[in-house]
Amino acid sequence: MGNARISLFGCMLFVCSCHVSGQQYNVELAPEFPTTHDIVTLTVSGSWPDSCVPDRSACWVDGQTVYFNVYHSYIPDICLAVVSSWSHMEHVGPLSEGTYPLYVRQTDSNWSHVADIIVSDHQIILLDSEIDVPEGGTSSVGVRLLNPPRSPESPVSISVSRVSGDEDICVKSGSSLFFDSSNYAEPQMVIFEAREDSDYFSNSARFSFQAQGYLTVHVVATEVDNDRPPVFYVDANAKGANDGTSWDDAFDDLQNALSAARLTAQLDEIRIAGGTYKPALAGGNPHTSFEPVSNVWLKGGYAGVAYPHPDYRNTDLHATVLSGDLNGDDGADFTNRTDNVYCVIRVERANAATLLDGLRISGGGNENTWGGGGVFIRKGSLVMDNCVVSRNQANYGAGIHIQSGPALLRHCVIADNSSTVSLGNNGSGIYVSSEKTIRIESCTIAMNKSGENCAGLRAVFTSPILRNSIIWGNEVSNGPAAAAQIDCKSYDARYCCIQDLQPHLRVGGNIAADPLFADSAAGDYHLKSQGGRYDPAAQVWVTDEVTSPAIDAGDPLAPIGTEPFANGGIINIGAYGQTAQASKAWFGTAPCQTIVAGDINGDCTVNLADMAILSRHWLTDFGQ
Repeated sequence: MGNARISLFGCMLFVCSCHVSGQQYNVELAPEFPTTHDIVTLTVSGSWPDSCVPDRSACWVDGQTVYFNVYHSYIPDICLAVVSSWSHMEHVGPLSEGTYPLYVRQTDSNWSHVADIIVSDHQIILLDSEIDVPEGGTSSVGVRLLNPPRSPESPVSISVSRVSGDEDICVKSGSSLFFDSSNYAEPQMVIFEAREDSDYFSNSARFSFQAQGYLTVHVVATEVDNDRPPVFYVDANAKGANDGTSWDDAFDDLQNALSAARLTAQLDEIRIAGGTYKPALAGGNPHTSFEPVSNVWLKGGYAGVAYPHPDYRNTDLHATVLSGDLNGDDGADFTNRTDNVYCVIRVERANAATLLDGLRISGGGNENTWGGGGVFIRKGSLVMDNCVVSRNQANYGAGIHIQSGPALLRHCVIADNSSTVSLGNNGSGIYVSSEKTIRIESCTIAMNKSGENCAGLRAVFTSPILRNSIIWGNEVSNGPAAAAQIDCKSYDARYCCIQDLQPHLRVGGNIAADPLFADSAAGDYHLKSQGGRYDPAAQVWVTDEVTSPAIDAGDPLAPIGTEPFANGGIINIGAYGQTAQASKAWFGTAPCQTIVAGDINGDCTVNLADMAILSRHWLTDFGQ
């Protein structure tokens, strides 16, 4: 059981997160340390396996014990199979001095001891319980004794000392404080100092405030480091100091880089060299995941120390694979997966400035994984760009499960994920149980397999926004084929290619024609083209006998990006639209070998088609 103290408009709030018999309870207590004159507000929250959450609660005191019961006042009817949160608030008190164990249960389960409520009129009051101390500088905390009803019977001496953490953070002045009846309500200052050090971590230290007969309280002081590196480097082949400060001294383990990033102020990004990285060693804990850090970009595809130019980036030639296959023994048809981690990437606290870019995420989950074998956005939000999420397994959202949000996916391939195990069996590509905005731009969701319901994209509560994306070839073994690709209460799709799209939805640029993938069986979702298609395996351009209808079928007002000439002046639909790997346009003849001034679409002729493209973008500033 852990706790944290935070200031809340002059009050103190106690927060406890407890795991009991597989159930997590979150308990909030206000005030944190009540006196014999306080009404205590208890807020208990948790999660429920479906949408029929408990709707009533009751709280009472029996002797020196507090009980909090959460229950249904109705008979649950039809419940959606999606984990849902619940929260209930009750009040008790005033209570006499003493320690009161708090027991919680929900809907006739066993009582669980989750916290202790300590009631006392002998309290040390901190004006702040968490402070930032600049490296080489100081910060202060005000301290006093509890206000009336009564002053201390005798003088009180408070000692302040570090109990754990960074030894470079210390008490500069105020380590001993003295209070009596004349000054007990007046704050005295304790000054903390963070000495200069050679590292770049924002470490913390915990200090206790102790006095005989009084409750001990604590302050957490965190150093704000002034030696910030803008980038960490990760390369499994690095043999240097492994502190992440350069390619030669790169971390050789991504987990070490993420741990250091949590302690480093204002880190911009983590660059990861090509190779395979796993959350744990062979035979390790399957509950282990990579957890992104807020405001930090994870970027893969770098050449690394094995090459003369380590910063050269090519996500095909130097693929960065984040794999959950700890033993490296995954077989065909999702066999030999009992060792695999439940989630390769688990988002717990990231924000909208957190980016995954150029990563291949695979091997996550097994038949016991509830949701998000590849990526599980449990709390917070995330942006994914230029990622491939494939060969993952889970009951819900084998590729990506978005429980929180918002989320933005751009230029991603989500393919060949499986939800064909015994429970859930839906949304094997992407499953969304968040109510927040989910936006999918220029992505390909294909060849995912589900036992029932939906194999491509399923959203329970929100209406996803889809732009310039392909949803094709997803299969449901036991459900309706019409819902195999997309199953949402509603969605906003424009300039998308969606298999089995109903005729009345083929508006806004949407089409339902076969996108003609290059080789989906081999994981190549580039679009076939007689004008030219990039082959990532051979790293060359090739031509096909047919041309995909998704080429030049995207939003005509969207910027072309880095699509190669001839690009038709309009972006392609799918994951490679707007990129240097976009398949080339075809005008019925061999590709134009000469770039003619004014020939915007690349058909070797300057004509009204070029004027139409120019007029659509006239005076548009894409730099804004």
